[in-house]
Amino acid sequence: MATVVDFPGTGEIISPQGTIPVLTDQEALINAINLWLCSFRGERLYRPRSGGVLASNLLKPMSNAGADQIHSAVTFGLKNEFTPSVNVQNCTVVPDYQKNTYWIEIKGYCPALKVSILNKLGLKPLV
Repeated sequence: MATVVDFPGTGEIISPQGTIPVLTDQEALINAINLWLCSFRGERLYRPRSGGVLASNLLKPMSNAGADQIHSAVTFGLKNEFTPSVNVQNCTVVPDYQKNTYWIEIKGYCPALKVSILNKLGLKPLV
């Protein structure tokens, strides 16, 4: 039986039978992390300081310093702001200047759910 259940935040299409895809355990945790990372600070009710760790970097030109800021924000945020907390074992943020994208890879472990994660995503700045 699944410990965590979520619906995909990627806007996946409902099946012809009218069902929505359901994510469980590891997939649900990664989905929640992606939504939290890409949210805006203060978007979550009663948690004005939660979320938005990537949004502040969208309005800055790409740089190695920006990659370092993203790395620090993700590592700190998943441990101290995200619920349930995730111990980040490895986080890499690589700026790809040709594609104007930061490639982010997060490896970690969630002790509360006893689940390991491997999450890969791309972030395109708006400038």
